[in-house]
This record gives sequence, C-alpha cells and structure tokens, in this order.
Amino acid sequence: MIAGLLLWATGARAELPLPAYNDYVARTAWYDINRRIEQARAVEDERGRENALEDALRRADDAQRALGASAGITHLTCEIHRRLDQPDEAEAACRAAIALAPDYSAPWYDLGEMLFVAGRLDEAITAFTEVARLEPTGPQAVLGPWRLAEVYAARGDAPQFEASVRQALERGFSFRTVACAPNWQAFASDPRIAPSMEKLVTVYGDPTSLAQLRGQAPCR
Repeated sequence: MIAGLLLWATGARAELPLPAYNDYVARTAWYDINRRIEQARAVEDERGRENALEDALRRADDAQRALGASAGITHLTCEIHRRLDQPDEAEAACRAAIALAPDYSAPWYDLGEMLFVAGRLDEAITAFTEVARLEPTGPQAVLGPWRLAEVYAARGDAPQFEASVRQALERGFSFRTVACAPNWQAFASDPRIAPSMEKLVTVYGDPTSLAQLRGQAPCR
C-alpha cells in the first residue's frame, strides 16, 4: 500500500469537500469532529489516542441525534472506527454514508480501501470505480484509477491494470510516485504484471523509475 493514500491521504477529512449541507450547525459539528480526529493523531500513547477517538465518536453520535443523519458525519464515524481497528463497524458506517449521499466520493474511497485490505477485490473494484467516476477532475482525480490499477495488479489482471494506469496517467499520475513503493515493486516482479509494467514505464516513465521498480536503483 501507499502510505500516503491510506484513509484518503491518511489524514482526517479536512482536505476534502463537504457534501452540500446548508445547515450551518451540521457543518460546524463536522469540522469540530474532524478537528478532534486530527488531534487524536498527535496523541502519543495508544490509550490516550483511543480515548480521544472514542470522544470524537460520541460527539458524532450526539450530533446526529440532534441534527439528523448526515453523510459527512457518518463518514467521519467510519474513519474513527478504522482508526480504532473496528473494521465491521467502519464498513457499516461507510456504507451508511454512501446510502445517504451516493455521490460523495470519500466514503467510497475508504470503503474500497477496507475491501482491498480484506482481499474482497471485486467489491474493491466497484468502490474505486465509483471514486474514479465521481472525481473525474481536480486533485483527487488520480486516486480512483490509481487504486484500481493496484487492485487489478493484485489480481494479476494485466489488461485492466494497463487500462487503469493509462487513465491514471491522463489524470496526472507519475511512476516516480510509486517507484519505491513495496507493493509496486512487487507488481514489477510479478510475471503476470511485469511485462505490462515495463512497457508502461518505458513509454510514460523514465529509466530511473524503472530501475527502482526492479530494485536495481537506490531509493532516497
């Protein structure tokens, strides 16, 4: 996995657009909960971090009891459960957020990540396909096809891997980003994927990236 991608770029949701809520109170609650998730990341001891996350979860539950169901806040509960290593609860929360706002890409992304980690590749493909559809342009546009490429590579599906990489390249992907990533280096040594990888990097990448993917050049 690319560490920078996990949990939609590992951080909380401050960098993501909110769904179109007109209720100022709901937005304020979302930002407060999101801030608490971010603050929990800075807590060094595990128990303290868990306490901070559980407090954020309580506040999310309180907000939804007071304001009604919110896709944005429900998605934050998905993230909290992920950080608390509660995968069943996290999946349920992400699916609930999607049910409330099917065009909200962030819970689709986090759901896809959880399914990919769990080895549920067909479901992960469905989720990341939605991300690619919902984010065709802008700074997040590359993530859907990028993650699809990784799922197809894990499945050994070279044609779909190539198609996904080409779409990612059209949206700003660079092989330099992944040349030193262990999973992409593993793909480069997988006989099912290696020929496609070499062809794509030769045409769209650079010799250093290809050598790093092969483990033949140092990563700095």
